[in-house]
Amino acid sequence: VSAEAFIVHSLLHCLALWQKCASRDIAGVRGDMSAVVYSQPLFHETSAAVMSLRRMLEEGALGSEPVGKLERVCSHLLAGEDILANQAYLDLSIGNRTWHSDVPSLLE
Repeated sequence: VSAEAFIVHSLLHCLALWQKCASRDIAGVRGDMSAVVYSQPLFHETSAAVMSLRRMLEEGALGSEPVGKLERVCSHLLAGEDILANQAYLDLSIGNRTWHSDVPSLLE
């Protein structure tokens, strides 16, 4: 299985889980999260974005570096390694830049 196929499968799996959760009342969904979990417009917007990414992956429009980073995010998500998935996502989205260096410190 290619990295691209794995990413597509992983994202479709996450969408299916989201849809399953949204279709029934899930005990333990906190009030602040329920607005996200049960939001049909947000689900449809995310689904459309996933389908666009799917097309890009199937067409080979992404380079090997972003595909590798997406594969790491998906691997960690499916393994339930949320902290590592977040770190991999940050690496994908902002890389190793020290973006916070431009933010003034409030602890002076």
